[in-house]
Amino acid sequence: MRKFILAGIALVLTTGIAAAQTHQNTKETTVKDTVIFATDVKVGTTLLKAGEYRVECDRDMIKFFLLVDAKDKDRIAQMTPVEQSIQIGSGKKVLEAPCKGKELSEVRKATQAVVSQKNGQFVLDMLYLRGSNVEHVF
Repeated sequence: MRKFILAGIALVLTTGIAAAQTHQNTKETTVKDTVIFATDVKVGTTLLKAGEYRVECDRDMIKFFLLVDAKDKDRIAQMTPVEQSIQIGSGKKVLEAPCKGKELSEVRKATQAVVSQKNGQFVLDMLYLRGSNVEHVF
């Protein structure tokens, strides 16, 4: 009986520690928005090239899809809307990372990227997505 109680306590403690590592995502809504990086940006350990990205967060993972590379921007701007949708399509997934960060008191009204410069390289520190109540950190 004593082993059973100790095993139960260990399970509760382990679950509490794991929950403290991430945000309480049961209250987070699934969101997606478009973000444009004017220069190359490091997100975690991945370098994202300058361009337009669709960012999706499904409560567990945050994903970045490259829609338009900055070097192709002018060429794509000259296309008709139909040609653009064919060229861009759904984008190429370039990054998938665990969704972590603290829960905010209210839903964000606009998307905002917080970027800093470290060792001569731009680094995405935080990302707030429109419609999300989580401060995404990398």
